[in-house]
Amino acid sequence: MTIREKTQTALDTLAIPSGYRELLNPPETYITFFEYDYEYEHSEDEVKMAFYTIQVDLWTKSPKYKATEKLIISAMENNDFLLDDEEDLYETDTKMYHKAFRFILENTKEVD
Repeated sequence: MTIREKTQTALDTLAIPSGYRELLNPPETYITFFEYDYEYEHSEDEVKMAFYTIQVDLWTKSPKYKATEKLIISAMENNDFLLDDEEDLYETDTKMYHKAFRFILENTKEVD
């Protein structure tokens, strides 16, 4: 399973449309995600451990999204992602609230 597939699987447990980087014709509330960073530990010229940082973005027209934040965190943590950082943003050009989460997944080559 790729890192994108693992992330999408976690987000698919929510009743919120989600997709990699963008959604075509998105609804008023949706989620996007992308791989923010990778780090690898090597031993004897082999990758022994991979650390993936995934950014998950909640986009919504509603200022009341605290419950949705908790659902996203729970869905990701239930799939072995650890919350590392989060930031509240407001996109003035689109008039959308934007909550950015960064999750870390440590893996021993299980995910490509």
